[in-house]
Amino acid sequence: MKKKAVYLIVSILLVLAFLALLAVLTWGKTLRVAKANRRLAQADDAEGVAAAQRVYEDLLVDQPHSPYLLHNLGLTLYRGGQAAAAAGRFDSAGEELAKMTGERRVNPENRRRLEHIFHYHRGSAWFTTAGKGALEEAIAGYEKALVEFEKAIRANPDDLDAKYNYELTLARLEKARQEQEQQEKGTGEKERGEQEEKEPGGQDRDRQEGNQEGEEDREDPGKDGDGQEQEEEAGDSPAESATGNLGKEEDSGMNKEEAMQLLEMAEGGVLYQGPLLPEGPPAGKDW
Repeated sequence: MKKKAVYLIVSILLVLAFLALLAVLTWGKTLRVAKANRRLAQADDAEGVAAAQRVYEDLLVDQPHSPYLLHNLGLTLYRGGQAAAAAGRFDSAGEELAKMTGERRVNPENRRRLEHIFHYHRGSAWFTTAGKGALEEAIAGYEKALVEFEKAIRANPDDLDAKYNYELTLARLEKARQEQEQQEKGTGEKERGEQEEKEPGGQDRDRQEGNQEGEEDREDPGKDGDGQEQEEEAGDSPAESATGNLGKEEDSGMNKEEAMQLLEMAEGGVLYQGPLLPEGPPAGKDW
């Protein structure tokens, strides 16, 4: 009887010790995350951002599917100038959040709040990446950023920063598309000119036409040559291009002056917005 009592007491003590150890480990991780969050929020140099990044990466070894840690790591990468890598982390965070939603581990209100944060930062990352790439890459990046900011606005219609960023991204996208059209038009004209030069007998025909024009000019000095007519035709192209651009600006919902004002306001790029997410879900019965 006494042995059973001793065994029972020992078993209870072991369970309590295990729970205490688990609590210490969990609390220790929570403190590390809180410390990393505070360090990132207060970081004013690359060293502080890098220190927070190391903590998040270390914690993700044990919790690779945590959307909160993935999101916060994405913020450190974004602050560190690694926008493309940050976009990947934000994407992973969104995927993990979707899994939690499917498993009903998050209520609709908290889901909308988190989706708003994730979409906002994903849009910011794609916007920054687009600004550093070639023209085709820029257009693709701005298109992705536009989608993310629209989703952020749907999740939180009161977010003025997201609305501003949406309009800014739309203006940058329209500008990039116009530049692409101008490049394609210039390339097409150049290719047509090269093709005409390569045509057989083209040089002889040019000489014959030039001689005939010279004779006609001597007979009628006031008549313009073909060369002048070609220059006038070429001069009409920019006007046609400008008309097309104005039509696009009207479709985008802003005029040229408003678009330029947005571009001037965005000297530092897209607006940066927090917040950092705490370790683990917010308190709630359905988490």
